[in-house]
Amino acid sequence: MQFYLDGVRVADAATAIDAGAFVLQLDLPPSGGAILAWACPRFAAIDDPRRLGLPVAGIDVSAGEDVSCTSPPIAAMRG
Repeated sequence: MQFYLDGVRVADAATAIDAGAFVLQLDLPPSGGAILAWACPRFAAIDDPRRLGLPVAGIDVSAGEDVSCTSPPIAAMRG
């Protein structure tokens, strides 16, 4: 799984998988707005020819300072 913020790849060290969620530690630009994108391998399903990707059940965003991978998440995607 690879994540991108405004077209720039998010470092692997800023990405963690936690209890069915991807947790991303991100620095947003001063405007506060950014585009988050991701690329993942195709998920194969029996007798289903569609190209299936990452199912997203929700995206939670929170602010924090001095963030590390052990700090509360900045963005978490639940699948």
